[in-house]
Parts: sequence; C-alpha cells; structure tokens
Amino acid sequence: MSPEARKEQAQTDLRGFLLELEELEREHPEHKLLIRDIIKMTHSYWDGLFVCFANPLIPRANNDLEQFFRALKSGHRRVTGRMSWNDYIIRIGEFAVFDLRQDVSKLAEVRKLWDKRVENSRKQGRFRKDPKQYLD
Repeated sequence: MSPEARKEQAQTDLRGFLLELEELEREHPEHKLLIRDIIKMTHSYWDGLFVCFANPLIPRANNDLEQFFRALKSGHRRVTGRMSWNDYIIRIGEFAVFDLRQDVSKLAEVRKLWDKRVENSRKQGRFRKDPKQYLD
C-alpha cells in the first residue's frame, strides 16, 4: 500500500470512529461534554495527525521519537563521556540529527549554514578564553 493510500485509510478509519462517538453521544447524553471535547480536539489536530502515514521517515508514535532521541543522547555520551548534551545541542542545533539521505542537492547550502554555526561557536570560545583580546 502506498503512503498516500495508508494516509487516506487512516483518515477514513478515524472519521468512522468519530461517527461512532457521535452515536454514543446521542445514546449517552451524560457524556456529551467529553465526547464533544474529543471530537473538537481531533478536528483541531487533523492536519498533523496523518503526516507519519505520508512520510515513512516520521515516527508514528511519540515513543518512537523518544527512542530516537534516547539513542542519539546515549551515542553522544559514549563518544564524549559527558552526561549532558545541552551544550552540544546549542552548538550543533538541527545538524545533530541531519540526514544526508534526505536531500543531497542542498548539501552546499547546508555546508554554509554549518560553517556559520561553527564560526559562531568559535567566537564564543575565543571570547570566553580572553574577552579583552577578543574585543580589541
């Protein structure tokens, strides 16, 4: 099944579930507020709910995303020996998880962004080492 077909199938299934909820609302009016909230929230997030079906690189669940970040953090700890990766994320930013398989045609543009990011980090290091010399 193609990604687009999976996305359409998921949307159809969810629409069916929401219709079932509306039927339950008529049968159990005491749960009307809860059911209305569920339907309202589902519609407010509708555009973002199905992105993972159209693009297989996007995790379907938050657990998948959390596992990815945990693996990334433990890899950083193993390489650097540092428990915290906050400085690394601040310094490297979006390049911490950059994947060249995504779009190699933008490599030159990405390289310029990387060089700018590294230069900013160098300037901060030079300033911390000797502020007077850096400012002169």
